[in-house]
Amino acid sequence: MRIIDWNCSMAFRKKANLLLKLDADILVIQECEHPDKLNIADLTDYPHKVWIGTNHNKGLLVAAKEGYPLNQLANYSEDYKYALPIRVGSNNPFYLIAIWAQTDKVNWQNRYIGQVRHALDAYQELLTQNCVIVGDFNSNAIWDNEHSKALNHSAVVQILRDKGIESLYHHLTKEAQGEEKQKTLFFRKNLNLSYHIDHCFVSDSLLKNSKLKIPGNHSWLTHSDHLPLIIDLEFPFWK
Repeated sequence: MRIIDWNCSMAFRKKANLLLKLDADILVIQECEHPDKLNIADLTDYPHKVWIGTNHNKGLLVAAKEGYPLNQLANYSEDYKYALPIRVGSNNPFYLIAIWAQTDKVNWQNRYIGQVRHALDAYQELLTQNCVIVGDFNSNAIWDNEHSKALNHSAVVQILRDKGIESLYHHLTKEAQGEEKQKTLFFRKNLNLSYHIDHCFVSDSLLKNSKLKIPGNHSWLTHSDHLPLIIDLEFPFWK
């Protein structure tokens, strides 16, 4: 199963063809317009869609091919911006939490990774299932000391590790959190302002034969200041 995560920096309708060539089963797209604004012809192969957001020009979309029905969980809360819990499939499903972490103008400690931490507390029952947590976290361990120890990036990594959920990139590269050689964001397309802030965490049961690729071709930066995550997972239980 192939999952592609990409913060497209808005106007996904003009860029969808870039991802269609990569033949993903599931797309997780941040800064994506509401499906009503998309060119439906571009997403013919993705009949299942869930979108959240308050601005129809800029939200979080999860789209899937036939055979991968998406069901937004009833306990989804807009209190956590944005963490979208979805059940994927009917028989032997897995759970996807799509992330587009936002700031918090009221409580500075709750911004970005703080939003993710609170969402994981709210959806903690999913963490004992086969799950994938993927998206733009706007976070890295290099900024740990800008948050309280309970809400920083390393705290979230440890919470997930205690549940048997690992960062796929770090599992494959053996690099430490905060020491990533491959970057996912080139802020405002500046090659000298690069960070690793897009992440994919998966249950231990899904690590076998898993792959994650971040394109090295910077031509992507003509379309967005983020590079996509191309994730290939083997689901031994999937039917």
